[in-house]
Amino acid sequence: MRHVNPESLTACLSNNIGEVMYKVGKLLHEEGHSIQGRSVRTLERLLHAVAGQTGAYKGYLLLRHDDKWSIAAEASRDLDGNIEARHRVDKLADRVASSSLLPLSLIHHVERTGEPVMAENPVADSVFGADPYIVQIQPKLALCHPVFIGAEMAGLLYLEIRTAAAASPADASGMLESIAGQAAVAIENARLDAQLNEERAMRSRIEHELQLSETHYGQLFDNATDGILLLDSDTGIVTAVNSCLLNMVGHQRDEFIGKCVRELPPFSDHSIYVSLFDELQRTQALNCERLPLRASDGRLLDIEFVSSAYRVNETRVIQCSMRDITDRMRAQRRQEVQVAVTRALANAASLKEAASRLLQVICEKFYWEIGELWHADFDADRLSLTEWWTAPGVPATTFIERARASQVSPRGGLTERMFETGRALWLPDVCREPLFRRAALASEIGLRSAFAFPVRVNGKPVHMMAFYTRQMRKPDEEMMDMMFIVGSQIGQFVERKETEQALIRSEQRFRSLTGLSSDWYWEQDEHFRFTVMSEGVGRVGGIRAEALIGKTRAELPIDPASVDDDTWSAHLMLLEARKPFFNLEYRINGEDGHWYWYSISGEPLFDKSGAFKGYRGVGSEVSARKQAEALHLGQAWVLEMIATGAPLADVLASLVRVMETQLQGVSTVIMLLDEDGRHMRVGAASSASESWVRMLDACEIGAVGASCSEAMFHRTRILSADIAQTPGWNTLSGPVLEQGLRSCWSTPILSQKGRVLGSVDMYCRQACDPTPGDLRLADTAVRIAGIAIERKHSEERISYMAHHDALTGLPNRVLLQDRLRQAIAQAQRADKFVALMFIDLDYFKHINDSLGHQVGDQLLQMVSARLLLCLRKEDSLARLGGDEFVLILPSLVDGHAAGAVAQKILEELKNALHVDGHELHIGASIGISLYPADGKDADALMRAADTAMYHAKSKGRGNCQFFTQGLNEAVQHRLTIANQLRRALARDELALHFQPQIDMVQGRILSAEALLRWRQPERGFIPPSEFIPVAEETGLIVGIGEWVLTQACAQLRRWHDAGHRQLSIAVNLSARQLMQPDFAHTVAEILDRHGIAPSSLDLEITESMLMHPGEENLTPLTRLSEMGVQLSVDDFGTGYSSLSYLKRFPIHALKIDQSFVSGIGCAQNDAAITNAIIAMAHSLNLKVIAEGVETAEQAAFLREHHCVMAQGYYYSKPVPGDEFVKLLEGPAILTL
Repeated sequence: MRHVNPESLTACLSNNIGEVMYKVGKLLHEEGHSIQGRSVRTLERLLHAVAGQTGAYKGYLLLRHDDKWSIAAEASRDLDGNIEARHRVDKLADRVASSSLLPLSLIHHVERTGEPVMAENPVADSVFGADPYIVQIQPKLALCHPVFIGAEMAGLLYLEIRTAAAASPADASGMLESIAGQAAVAIENARLDAQLNEERAMRSRIEHELQLSETHYGQLFDNATDGILLLDSDTGIVTAVNSCLLNMVGHQRDEFIGKCVRELPPFSDHSIYVSLFDELQRTQALNCERLPLRASDGRLLDIEFVSSAYRVNETRVIQCSMRDITDRMRAQRRQEVQVAVTRALANAASLKEAASRLLQVICEKFYWEIGELWHADFDADRLSLTEWWTAPGVPATTFIERARASQVSPRGGLTERMFETGRALWLPDVCREPLFRRAALASEIGLRSAFAFPVRVNGKPVHMMAFYTRQMRKPDEEMMDMMFIVGSQIGQFVERKETEQALIRSEQRFRSLTGLSSDWYWEQDEHFRFTVMSEGVGRVGGIRAEALIGKTRAELPIDPASVDDDTWSAHLMLLEARKPFFNLEYRINGEDGHWYWYSISGEPLFDKSGAFKGYRGVGSEVSARKQAEALHLGQAWVLEMIATGAPLADVLASLVRVMETQLQGVSTVIMLLDEDGRHMRVGAASSASESWVRMLDACEIGAVGASCSEAMFHRTRILSADIAQTPGWNTLSGPVLEQGLRSCWSTPILSQKGRVLGSVDMYCRQACDPTPGDLRLADTAVRIAGIAIERKHSEERISYMAHHDALTGLPNRVLLQDRLRQAIAQAQRADKFVALMFIDLDYFKHINDSLGHQVGDQLLQMVSARLLLCLRKEDSLARLGGDEFVLILPSLVDGHAAGAVAQKILEELKNALHVDGHELHIGASIGISLYPADGKDADALMRAADTAMYHAKSKGRGNCQFFTQGLNEAVQHRLTIANQLRRALARDELALHFQPQIDMVQGRILSAEALLRWRQPERGFIPPSEFIPVAEETGLIVGIGEWVLTQACAQLRRWHDAGHRQLSIAVNLSARQLMQPDFAHTVAEILDRHGIAPSSLDLEITESMLMHPGEENLTPLTRLSEMGVQLSVDDFGTGYSSLSYLKRFPIHALKIDQSFVSGIGCAQNDAAITNAIIAMAHSLNLKVIAEGVETAEQAAFLREHHCVMAQGYYYSKPVPGDEFVKLLEGPAILTL
């Protein structure tokens, strides 16, 4: 090969070449300067003339546009020697990729170097001789010349001469050079012409738009009272703006025209306009009653916005009209703020309660983002943040917390200035205010302007309200005046509330005094004997006042249990200290035999000399309150029992006791409805006799019967005022009356959904109807009992759901493990065996994926039913999830019974299942473990059964396998390999070896396959067949695969840097790697990091990937192919691939499996299969590589059948990277 010197070429031109150049010039003149239309004919005629004069066999002109190459024209000689030139539109990839048209290596060389190339006898050339096109065509002379326009390569001219009689190399090269110059001139002129046409079109369009604007909107803009903006719908560029809008916002016209509307200052700081202008491009009309608009002086205007779209010729124009409604909105906002503030204060009991709403109202109405309320305590010299409000999305947490934690004085700084003047304070930029303590935090979250005003109470500054925004705002006098009014409102509110609180305290003192004189009045002498007792004491319990005179309080019939010792002792100490006492409560027995609660208060009496004269005070009867308190405490206690999960019987018994303490002479029974919905059972009955309770238990509910039976049946309250006279009580009235019970009031207990749960039955010793208080008590008891019963039912349902499979109703893993532990414990005591079976359904996933989950769920239910038919009563069947079932066979004499059950299950599952019209066949793989042989606990047995089940699957499915120690050792070995493999990368135990891929014709190394090797410190080299499957199972292959790809590319980069730039690298690809969502991006990043061209990487995939032609495989492979990465099918012929799959996937090469190559020469079938694969690859335009070539006979056979590339021990074993360099730099590899 030699590079052509343009000066020497000119000297070599002959007369015939001069004639050609004359024709070239004439053609270019005649055809003009356009590369479109006639220029195509020009290029055809040029190539026709060149090929005719030089005797060339073929010529091409390639043009580049936007870094993409295409063949623009072609000239070729037919069998009769005639030249035919034609136009082509062959678009190429990033680089010329068609090996059937051009020599790739020569074209790439000229493209890369920018220098012309003339290759005489290129077959013998050391650089281009390996090119497949050169090898196949074997031309005598190949020339390629770049076409430059300035410094830019615009095209390539290629000429090919196959006979020695054609023009000399120098003549042909010179002609190409001259033609390249003429073509460059033509292309450049065409480009200038195209630019001129584009400028003319642009000028015409601008003139048209200007005329359209002047014609339709000139008068409208001059006379409009609203601001108007015209936009280009496609670009959002402002095409026109009227004076009204410019005056409104205070900007110049040139600040709008030609600018994108989103960049204009009045709109840029409001996120609402971003979505608004996006909406304008999609809709025909849009109205907004109120939008904010920023003026140039910082003022925030309110506008009414109306837009419409229309078309002028092909242009869609958006007209935006804006009316200034600032004054109107200020008046409205002032009124709204006053109303909102008044409402917030009116509904609040204190300023603290109203503060958050007040801050929110002010922020939202005046566009602030943070509001704060501060309290100034001048006596304590402290200014405290008491309340705050922040707008959504404002990161103000640290800003607020700093204020809460700070110790700030109201004297000094900005606050003192505001409190002294009583005027509002406006800070245009708090970040630049040296006296603002939180300036740094404000800057971090982007705060700018701030505003604060004092709140005066009784003429003194007591509070301060401060507001912040991330916008730069100038002082707003209107808002400051409004806030002065708001501050006055708040101050008046605080003054009014302080007055109200003073009145309340006064009223409380008054009530405290008047309360001492209510109900009855009493006096005692200095010995604490009653000397005065008003008649009011006789109104409760019939106690006569005169009967109490002369007695001390200790002599009254007080229930000792009603006053504890500490309370009584404290009372006596107050009496000895001559101090007042309040609300001494005790229970006293009235003359009517009932107990009553008294509350007594008193104060000491002294004469004028200060001598103690006794006590005086008042008393009141508080039985109703004490009873209500007892009921409340009882309810709380029962509800606490419910909440803490106490047994239902204990809860109902406590509820019965609470009810009976409220009503004297009444017995309470709570009946429950049984699960069958027909019979009753006793839930609680504390004071009822056992014989009566036994009689009620198991009674059937009905339309006629005892009150509780009828109440449940009719779902309504049944009141029997006299049991003896009620017909329904005929058979049961005797035992009830014997207990002294005369009436029964039954109330049904209903769930929240109206289902009957039971009844609350109150039995009274008198024949009477219940009082309203009795019924209220019954309703309370029913409500609490319903809560307790429903909670119990819910717990039972939750427990069932927690221990059973929702689809099949079988026990789940939790219940299974509990039953398995019980079975093991029983077997240990009885010296028996326990069998555990793992049952995995065969082919269920295929059925579920193809027919849908509904069919799959029904199939699982039917399989569950069939499995249950194979079991004993004491056996347990569970579903772990998916298609996995577990069976426990307890109390076995030996393990043979387990095998028999397993065979019975397999036979049962052989029968077809019919689901939704589908006849389905399904089998099972069963693994069996035995206690105590295979494990002493549940976990060990489950692991053993699981291992045995996977062993059954590996045996071909549809069988059962018992666990053996050998299986356990295999599992442990896999676990050991997995654990060691996780540490292998970190410990630098992995390495890559490289096996060359040879061009058997020339003996050159074209590529290297990267092969992973693992040297484990304890075991030495571990075969890939031993650790690769473990890496696949555990997912470690993803990380290892990325490491392999990275190391392989790094090694290839070192080889390229050493001068072996033609070398490529092959890396095996795992299916798990391909399923990673960003795998193609990862490959691109690794290639880019090491500066490797994608075409230099060959990823080898297995045939198993081709068996899943879904998008999850096709998409990443397509992306890799589009990047330029080569894709090869490894071990081709050993799987289930078909031609349809090869057409669907972007495959570039097939690798013949070494099992076929090894049979060449000794197995006729292997040779035939190998030949068929080679032929098929060639028919599909795929490269073919033979693996495992070990003999010269194999290499000769492959070469004879046109398999060019091979690898194997015949050429070299896999070697480390440094040894591979020696292969590259050594003599040619063996050739035939």
